[in-house]
Amino acid sequence: MDWVIESFIRGDTREKSRRKERYKESKKLYVCQTCDNVWEINVSNTCIRYQSFPTIGLERKDCRYCVKLRRNNDNRK
Repeated sequence: MDWVIESFIRGDTREKSRRKERYKESKKLYVCQTCDNVWEINVSNTCIRYQSFPTIGLERKDCRYCVKLRRNNDNRK
């Protein structure tokens, strides 16, 4: 039982490490300002968009699809 108390005093709790992992994961997510979808770039360098995803605290940045559409529309003019 002493080891539990000692680890708790040191701050070696699993919850602390889980919070860090979730923070790292949320740093990879962005909210598109044009289509309001949450998106990320995965390991294979493709853009994945999520429609029903919480956006609180995420960085606002246009996704690759909207940037590509905007470029195509600008080239047509």
